[in-house]
Amino acid sequence: MPRSGYILVVDDEIDIVDLVIDFLQEEGYTVRGALNGDTALAAITAQLPALILLDLFIPNQVGAGLWEHLRREEFSSIPVVLMTASPRAAEAIIEKRVAGYLPKPFDLEQLLACIASYVCRSDAQDQVLPLHM
Repeated sequence: MPRSGYILVVDDEIDIVDLVIDFLQEEGYTVRGALNGDTALAAITAQLPALILLDLFIPNQVGAGLWEHLRREEFSSIPVVLMTASPRAAEAIIEKRVAGYLPKPFDLEQLLACIASYVCRSDAQDQVLPLHM
């Protein structure tokens, strides 16, 4: 059963973060963005997301390092879907039991299908969470 809550999009490319946030909000999801590992950790610590979409190559902690941090007990229940254009890097991480993998570039319908099993749409569609820089 999908969980309610927000989706955290972590990618160092602001265009990708903005696109995913805008698209998912139009689809009824509550979404927050982070452009580096430090702000992603701050957002996660402030409020646990229902799902994290994580780019493997982000500043201030490579995505794989952030993912390792997320495997700690207090964060281990959060599903993490990796986003990367490097299939070789993703294969190595998938062996560590991430929830899913989205190869970049991904189709927006593919994105929706991926997150639908993890997160319920928000009842308050006008709720907008700030983008973390």
